[in-house]
Amino acid sequence: MKHYKLWTVPVTVADDFVDDQSLLQQLRSDSPVTAPVVGLNATIQCLDTKQLTPAQQKILSLVTGAVANYCVENSMDYSRLEFSNFVRSYVYEYTQDSVSNNSYEPHHDMVEGNFITACFYLDSAWDGKTWCGGELAIYREFTFITYPSNSINIEPRPNRLAIFPGFVPHRVKPYFGKTPRINLVFAWSLPDAVDCAPTII
Repeated sequence: MKHYKLWTVPVTVADDFVDDQSLLQQLRSDSPVTAPVVGLNATIQCLDTKQLTPAQQKILSLVTGAVANYCVENSMDYSRLEFSNFVRSYVYEYTQDSVSNNSYEPHHDMVEGNFITACFYLDSAWDGKTWCGGELAIYREFTFITYPSNSINIEPRPNRLAIFPGFVPHRVKPYFGKTPRINLVFAWSLPDAVDCAPTII
């Protein structure tokens, strides 16, 4: 477990998050790569968790526990959060067509109402030996003055979980792996929030 602090923004990264190999295999079966489509995203929104497969329900339960711990460790009130979004995302090898993929652009998740984001890397070309890109870059602010201390880069290692506030700017760096970078993204909203200020919980 690694903990990072960008200014007052907490980021937690857990490797080997799932120790059940059969669950990982089932999650891969539930997330087939059927076509070489650049930047394909499949999204399930709202609270209708009946759309999730049993394996996805199980990983959601594990991630929910990790998010609850994250909130406790960072003095956040988890009881105010509400599970709101599940995204199964595929990122393919970077090509000229990838330029229009909005995941490569800096963004935050508040437009979807995501206050806490948990990203689980299911698969990628990362093997610990050969660099393949596709890092999740999380920024404190966009300025060269404090570079490189204004950001962290999280490698897309399979079976890695990253938890961070959805209101911080972040992006995916160009990915050059020959196999798709597949991640499952879970998000929690703050339904009774007055505004998007990061100090409301």
